[in-house]
Amino acid sequence: MYRKILVYVIIILICVSVIFPFYWMINISLQKGTLNQYPPVIFPKEPHFDSYKSTINSTYKPVLLWLKNSLIVALTSMIISVLFSLFAGYAIARYRFGAKNIFSFVILATQMLPAPLLLIPIYIIFQKINLVDKLFGLVIVNVAFSMPLCVWLLRSFFMAVPSELEDAAIVDGCTRIGAFFKIYIPLITPGIVATGIFAFIEAWDEFFAANTLINTDKNLVASLGLSTFIGEHTTSWSQIMAGAVLFTLPPLILFLFIQKYLIAGLTSGAVKE
Repeated sequence: MYRKILVYVIIILICVSVIFPFYWMINISLQKGTLNQYPPVIFPKEPHFDSYKSTINSTYKPVLLWLKNSLIVALTSMIISVLFSLFAGYAIARYRFGAKNIFSFVILATQMLPAPLLLIPIYIIFQKINLVDKLFGLVIVNVAFSMPLCVWLLRSFFMAVPSELEDAAIVDGCTRIGAFFKIYIPLITPGIVATGIFAFIEAWDEFFAANTLINTDKNLVASLGLSTFIGEHTTSWSQIMAGAVLFTLPPLILFLFIQKYLIAGLTSGAVKE
């Protein structure tokens, strides 16, 4: 009995610790005070939406344009990463070729390199080919950063599907590419969704590459644009928190629509080799 109560208490504490930062973000966005006011106001007495109105209607801080840029970059990065990772993951899972294990290890090893180490040569290359301060250049960087893990995720999902299904389809007259689209794709749809969400969140939250490659206000993404609210002398924390709430809504809405596929994908990719 006491053990069960202790477990529930621990679960509640973990949930509160996870949810409270989001609540505090919304709470500050509905107040006129500052972030470090004392005593802190846990529940706003007179909540208002002035911070949201001023944030959305600001001429100097085009938040809606930043959100649009973030959506373009994140969705494009997600589509490209998943599309290429599908074929790469299938090839690694089903084909036998020389140095396959070494190739697989090299793909995963790229995730071990720190971003600052890669961004310096990337910036030099992009400067020469005129991709600095371009959203497409940011898409390329996000794909390069997220694709290795996407390949490994989809590889595990492909390996979870019995190869006998593909062999039976080929015996029945289906081509290998036909079996890929008719057998594998429907069976690993939850895994594709889970991988796509990972690539989307990776690109949506990315800050360091955007801060390095993007220079003009019109090409800022939301993660980088929010940092411009921090002033040298004063900082409008209510506006920052309002912008952060708006920044959180798109991935939250996306998750609500496809959560069943995401949960199924996260629990169906483990397989023993």
